[in-house]
Amino acid sequence: MRNTVTERATLVTKIQEIKSMCRHEMYKNKVIVIVEGDDDKKIFEKFIDTEKAVLYAAKSCIWVAKVVERLNERTEFNDRVIGIKDADFDHILRKDHRIPNLFVTDSHDIEMTLISNDFENGIYAECGIHNYSNILIKVAEEIKTVSFIRLYNQIKVDEDEELDGINFDGLVMNSIYDGINPVDLGLCLNHIKAKGNQDKSWFPEETDITNMIRSCTGINLKQLTRGHDLMYGLLVKIKALTGRDKMGYKDLCLAFRFHLRQDAFMKTQLYTDINSYISQKGIVLWKDIN
Repeated sequence: MRNTVTERATLVTKIQEIKSMCRHEMYKNKVIVIVEGDDDKKIFEKFIDTEKAVLYAAKSCIWVAKVVERLNERTEFNDRVIGIKDADFDHILRKDHRIPNLFVTDSHDIEMTLISNDFENGIYAECGIHNYSNILIKVAEEIKTVSFIRLYNQIKVDEDEELDGINFDGLVMNSIYDGINPVDLGLCLNHIKAKGNQDKSWFPEETDITNMIRSCTGINLKQLTRGHDLMYGLLVKIKALTGRDKMGYKDLCLAFRFHLRQDAFMKTQLYTDINSYISQKGIVLWKDIN
């Protein structure tokens, strides 16, 4: 069972933090933009003018939606707060949160939404990879077993809100993926179970995942794949292709952010949806394009 007492306490703490920020003189006339994590803050700092807004990391997609929903109950806050949530599997599962100031990414998360050819070409140049193409798609395809297990977990948790879902924190990509062959389902399940899920009252069998995969046809890899999984998979693939650890996870994330472009962000549905909302509210949020 989930620890709902702890969850409620965490929710109350986050709401109080944001209320205090809204009322503080330092943040007067600033919008509070709630995102999921510190990596998201770093990405959105490329596009959002921090003279006009404050980025707050809620540390979870669950908290982004719940905090925004609760703050909307008070009129003094609902025009001061915007939430940006990773879609995760929302598009695949056709979820609609119906919260006017909560916005979701076009693809699985902001990384998958903004992944670009410039970033891919930068990897080839930085790592000395020649005569190779579509590395991002190939990695996403080869690690999709992990993505499907994550999807199965989300479906089960949605069916029972009290269910204690799978803990993926202990997943180590290079323990299940060699950068050449697709991730094996049995190996992957055993690895995830051994990394913090041994005492779960439930855990999927191989047949559970294979049956779900058969029912999922035509799923877009950008909707299915978690951006952080892709990054860790890329590191394994790069080593398999070059024979060496060419860069670390932080280096790869820095390279990704280096190649972010505001004009590309402005082509996303996320930008369009947020911009429509803030235009109606008279809110100025974006950096000026030089």
